[in-house]
Amino acid sequence: ANGGGGGGKSGRSKDHRKALAERDWVVDNVLKYLESTPAAEQTADDAHKLLAKLKEMEEKDPSLELMPAEKLQLLDMRPSSPAELHRIIEHCEKRFSEAQVDALLALLDEILPKQELYEDNEVEG
Repeated sequence: ANGGGGGGKSGRSKDHRKALAERDWVVDNVLKYLESTPAAEQTADDAHKLLAKLKEMEEKDPSLELMPAEKLQLLDMRPSSPAELHRIIEHCEKRFSEAQVDALLALLDEILPKQELYEDNEVEG
């Protein structure tokens, strides 16, 4: 009876090791991807500052509310033009005026590190 129980434990142990290996693969690949985006230059403090400013903006004008996924993409993609922002924010042209889009881009520019480094690398490479 003990041998059967041990076999089950061994099976669970293999499943656990496989799950850990899969998790490690996901973490490694996400980190590699993020290192290739503007998010690589950002700190947790930058993210907290931006989210706090967005919350202030939304409290002043609820029509400026962004969905959580949109906020995440702002941090990940760090848009610097209206066209980039329109790709991130669903129905941007209906939800935000041109002045609001400009204000949001100015906020991103003020808080998040510049992405010029990435543009330079593309030109040189």
